[in-house]
Amino acid sequence: MSTSENESHESAVQNNRQMPLIQVLNASPASTARKRELLAALTSTYAEVMRIRPDTIRVVLQEVPRENWSVAGVTLADSGEDEAV
Repeated sequence: MSTSENESHESAVQNNRQMPLIQVLNASPASTARKRELLAALTSTYAEVMRIRPDTIRVVLQEVPRENWSVAGVTLADSGEDEAV
């Protein structure tokens, strides 16, 4: 893509009224401060890579109880591992 085509594409993306939604499922407990940090990092990274305004991005963080998440048929709660998922 030429420079002018790239700039034209970036302009079209900026003017688009899309509102991307990032969904994150997490089975590891996290503090409110750490969740804020994660949400901010996801938003800024997505905005930078996709060249869109951060205020158009929505992020949903859903915490899943470890007894409701399994790996190879064994729940994280039963595995006894302190695995970050």
